[in-house]
Amino acid sequence: LSELGPLAAKLDPGAAAMPGPAAPSTTAARVTIYSSAEGAKISIDDGAFVDAPFIGEVKLGKHHIRVTADGYADAARDVIGEAGVRTTLDVPLEEKPAELVVQVDRSCDVFVDGRAIGIAPSARAFPVPAGVHVVSLISTGRKVVSEEVTLLRGKRRVLTADFQRSGQRTAATVMLGGGAASAVAGLVLGAVSL
Repeated sequence: LSELGPLAAKLDPGAAAMPGPAAPSTTAARVTIYSSAEGAKISIDDGAFVDAPFIGEVKLGKHHIRVTADGYADAARDVIGEAGVRTTLDVPLEEKPAELVVQVDRSCDVFVDGRAIGIAPSARAFPVPAGVHVVSLISTGRKVVSEEVTLLRGKRRVLTADFQRSGQRTAATVMLGGGAASAVAGLVLGAVSL
């Protein structure tokens, strides 16, 4: 700036002189605080939350920083403001898992993207990473129930299912009934023969 100011004055004699670099403040420090989490908000020394990034001045000394965002675990850091030094602080936030609740009237194995995560019904929710997943419910003698679901960070999703009898179970029941009828007929014929 000190070199460009005189050059600008030569090109445009009416131009005001360019100011030189500002002297560092002896009562405030420059800080930049940011977070890559979507919708992050920042609080300094338990003050009001402001949208990230925060770029501004704080008093010299140590300050407590809190960062929060919907669907993420809160984070806290300390930063020290120094005169003449621009302090930059990145505060990453950890994603909260989604909660999957499976409400069914019979016991079944729960699979997410082909990986077993537990048995339903359960008194607790299953923690699952946010995103699009295929949830499959498998119960003995019933057709497999599969559904593609979108799970959001830190949000609860309730999944219900109505299990239908599988063709295999129906055939097994018919065969069992037929076998029992044949056994009864055999006993009757055996008794008549005697």
